[in-house]
Amino acid sequence: MPMNSVWRFILIVFVLIFAGGCGNDAEPETAEQAPQEVQTLSEKQMVLLFQILVQMDKKEGLSISKAQANKMLPIIRKNSSQGEMTNKDLNMILEMLNPPQKLYYDDVQEQFNKRIQAVNENKTEADEMTDEEREQLIRNFKQRRSEKESKPIDMSAGTSVMPEDEPAGCNKNVEQQLIELLEIKQK
Repeated sequence: MPMNSVWRFILIVFVLIFAGGCGNDAEPETAEQAPQEVQTLSEKQMVLLFQILVQMDKKEGLSISKAQANKMLPIIRKNSSQGEMTNKDLNMILEMLNPPQKLYYDDVQEQFNKRIQAVNENKTEADEMTDEEREQLIRNFKQRRSEKESKPIDMSAGTSVMPEDEPAGCNKNVEQQLIELLEIKQK
């Protein structure tokens, strides 16, 4: 397998290990028992839009203006309280963006769609692996994880447990972050 495919497969295995309960001895789920999607498409679109807007505002020359914040905030609040976004509201927000902001949105959306497509393509690769190949990949992943976890943290060098570049508001959901951002912009 090419190196890129190996990393993608490792990522898939990683997700499967943690999504599968990390050694849970329960019986595997049948198709009838499998959980339903947690988010609807409109919920996913809303969260993605909110994430893009928060990230876009941090980019030089792409920050949200006071006028945009005044127009967006009622729509964002409404959709946040409803838990999903209508296409009409999505289009209204996109129309409020200036050309460079719209280009940024389109670029991020395209990258997101490519990642989803790559994950879907790798699912079939993972399904085609033999049990032995799959087990070896899992053993390798677990070994790397245990090696990484066993490394001591050198506190004498002033190393922080929390990364210094951790984004502000990381304990808040993206809806709260965007609403607070727009409220600040209104002032």
